Amino acid sequence: MYFPIVYDIKHLMKFCNSLHGELNKLVELLEVERVGICHQASSDSLLTTCTFRKLKNNLFSGSLKKAMNVCQLEATQA
Repeated sequence: MYFPIVYDIKHLMKFCNSLHGELNKLVELLEVERVGICHQASSDSLLTTCTFRKLKNNLFSGSLKKAMNVCQLEATQA
């Protein structure tokens, strides 16, 4: 398996009171710069990666352990 952990940005946003909306809105709020044309696979992938990194480093202090624990609890309760 190439990616043993999957992160859902939309789910992570639930832990940040000030964040909401779609990817483009999140990008604006986090002040992430888009490279390339909107809705092009490479541009959207790079934008998603940069957004995830900024979300992780700035709002989760570099660690997603708290969010991961909540995700695991939700998965087992479902």
